[in-house]
Amino acid sequence: MMFITFVLDKVNTDMGFTSFAIDIIEPLMKGDLLLFATFIAVGLMGFCTGSNWEISAIIMPIVIPLADALGISVYMAAGAVISGAALGSQLRFFASSHFLISYTADVKPMDIMWATLPYAITSALIYEAIYILLGSS
Repeated sequence: MMFITFVLDKVNTDMGFTSFAIDIIEPLMKGDLLLFATFIAVGLMGFCTGSNWEISAIIMPIVIPLADALGISVYMAAGAVISGAALGSQLRFFASSHFLISYTADVKPMDIMWATLPYAITSALIYEAIYILLGSS
């Protein structure tokens, strides 16, 4: 799977997709919303696709130059991508970690997801507030 991710990244680079995406998004995106939007988008994609590190590897080459073009810390942008991937992974009831825990504890994966959901939502709201505050400064 990781091999395919790097192949897709190379194809995106060769096709100029990163430059294309930055040229389209840059006029529409305000700098103060980039971190927030990245965190939410990566979290949703990670949840829907069931992959978090692959999504990060594909999104990172787009978000980092975009953040640099908008004058935002590239480290904060990388943090938004990685924390969004972690959020998507935590919210997935079909994540491998939930299956491992549910098998070990002899409970259903949905029960694990419902038990950890308040913590995931609380931390997501805190990260969203931090990204909005840091994006606007």
